[in-house]
Amino acid sequence: MMKTVKVSFIDRDLRQVIKDETPYEVDDGADFLDVLARIDEEYMKGSIKAKRGQISIPSILQLTWNARDGTFFEDIGVEGRDASRNWVPLRAEPLAPVPGGTAIWISTDPGC
Repeated sequence: MMKTVKVSFIDRDLRQVIKDETPYEVDDGADFLDVLARIDEEYMKGSIKAKRGQISIPSILQLTWNARDGTFFEDIGVEGRDASRNWVPLRAEPLAPVPGGTAIWISTDPGC
Protein backbone atom coordinates (compact mmCIF):
# COMPACT_ATOMS: atom_id res chain seq x y z
CA MET A 1 0.00 0.00 0.00
CA MET A 2 1.02 3.60 -0.54
CA LYS A 3 0.43 6.87 1.26
CA THR A 4 0.89 10.49 0.29
CA VAL A 5 2.85 13.15 2.17
CA LYS A 6 3.32 16.77 1.14
CA VAL A 7 6.66 18.52 1.48
CA SER A 8 7.56 22.21 1.42
CA PHE A 9 10.99 23.79 1.71
CA ILE A 10 11.54 27.07 3.49
CA ASP A 11 14.45 27.96 1.26
CA ARG A 12 14.25 30.36 -1.69
CA ASP A 13 16.56 28.35 -3.96
CA LEU A 14 14.97 24.98 -3.22
CA ARG A 15 11.48 26.43 -3.79
CA GLN A 16 12.49 27.29 -7.34
CA VAL A 17 13.21 23.60 -7.97
CA ILE A 18 10.72 21.87 -5.64
CA LYS A 19 7.33 23.59 -5.44
CA ASP A 20 5.51 24.09 -2.11
CA GLU A 21 3.35 21.22 -0.91
CA THR A 22 4.68 18.81 -3.51
CA PRO A 23 2.93 15.47 -2.92
CA TYR A 24 5.04 12.32 -2.76
CA GLU A 25 3.77 8.76 -2.83
CA VAL A 26 5.70 6.49 -0.45
CA ASP A 27 5.26 2.98 0.92
CA ASP A 28 2.76 2.72 3.76
CA GLY A 29 5.49 1.96 6.33
CA ALA A 30 7.83 4.73 5.13
CA ASP A 31 9.71 6.74 7.73
CA PHE A 32 11.04 10.28 7.29
CA LEU A 33 14.33 9.11 5.76
CA ASP A 34 12.32 7.12 3.22
CA VAL A 35 10.40 10.31 2.41
CA LEU A 36 13.68 12.20 1.91
CA ALA A 37 14.94 9.41 -0.34
CA ARG A 38 11.72 9.63 -2.38
CA ILE A 39 12.16 13.39 -2.76
CA ASP A 40 15.71 12.72 -3.98
CA GLU A 41 14.42 10.32 -6.63
CA GLU A 42 12.52 13.19 -8.23
CA TYR A 43 15.05 15.91 -7.43
CA MET A 44 17.95 14.01 -9.00
CA LYS A 45 15.95 13.42 -12.21
CA GLY A 46 15.66 17.17 -12.73
CA SER A 47 18.15 19.00 -14.86
CA ILE A 48 18.16 22.04 -12.55
CA LYS A 49 19.64 21.77 -9.05
CA ALA A 50 19.25 24.24 -6.21
CA LYS A 51 22.34 26.01 -4.88
CA ARG A 52 23.69 27.18 -1.57
CA GLY A 53 25.87 30.08 -2.55
CA GLN A 54 27.82 28.90 -5.59
CA ILE A 55 27.62 25.19 -4.68
CA SER A 56 24.96 22.98 -6.28
CA ILE A 57 22.97 20.82 -3.84
CA PRO A 58 23.56 17.24 -5.03
CA SER A 59 20.98 15.55 -2.78
CA ILE A 60 18.24 16.55 -0.36
CA LEU A 61 19.18 13.66 1.93
CA GLN A 62 22.83 14.79 1.99
CA LEU A 63 21.72 18.36 2.68
CA THR A 64 19.62 17.39 5.71
CA TRP A 65 20.90 14.12 7.25
CA ASN A 66 24.28 13.42 8.87
CA ALA A 67 24.77 9.72 8.13
CA ARG A 68 27.88 9.53 10.34
CA ASP A 69 25.99 10.06 13.57
CA GLY A 70 22.40 9.41 12.43
CA THR A 71 21.03 12.89 13.07
CA PHE A 72 19.85 15.90 11.14
CA PHE A 73 22.38 18.66 10.65
CA GLU A 74 21.97 21.40 13.26
CA ASP A 75 21.10 24.06 10.68
CA ILE A 76 18.13 22.06 9.35
CA GLY A 77 14.66 22.69 10.73
CA VAL A 78 11.99 20.03 10.36
CA GLU A 79 8.31 20.23 11.20
CA GLY A 80 5.48 17.85 10.42
CA ARG A 81 1.74 17.90 10.98
CA ASP A 82 -0.54 14.94 10.29
CA ALA A 83 -3.89 15.20 8.52
CA SER A 84 -5.53 16.19 11.84
CA ARG A 85 -2.89 18.94 12.30
CA ASN A 86 -1.24 17.08 15.19
CA TRP A 87 2.52 17.49 15.50
CA VAL A 88 4.61 14.60 14.10
CA PRO A 89 8.05 14.34 15.80
CA LEU A 90 10.07 13.87 12.60
CA ARG A 91 13.33 15.24 13.99
CA ALA A 92 13.15 13.28 17.26
CA GLU A 93 11.90 10.05 15.64
CA PRO A 94 13.09 10.00 12.01
CA LEU A 95 12.76 6.20 11.76
CA ALA A 96 9.12 6.09 12.92
CA PRO A 97 6.51 5.64 10.17
CA VAL A 98 5.19 8.97 8.86
CA PRO A 99 1.37 9.06 8.85
CA GLY A 100 -0.32 9.39 5.48
CA GLY A 101 -1.51 12.92 4.81
CA THR A 102 1.35 14.49 6.77
CA ALA A 103 2.51 17.95 5.70
CA ILE A 104 6.27 18.44 6.16
CA TRP A 105 8.22 21.71 6.19
CA ILE A 106 12.01 21.67 5.92
CA SER A 107 14.05 24.80 6.57
CA THR A 108 17.71 24.96 5.66
CA ASP A 109 18.31 27.85 8.07
CA PRO A 110 15.85 27.73 10.98
CA GLY A 111 17.62 30.41 13.02
CA CYS A 112 17.86 30.22 16.79
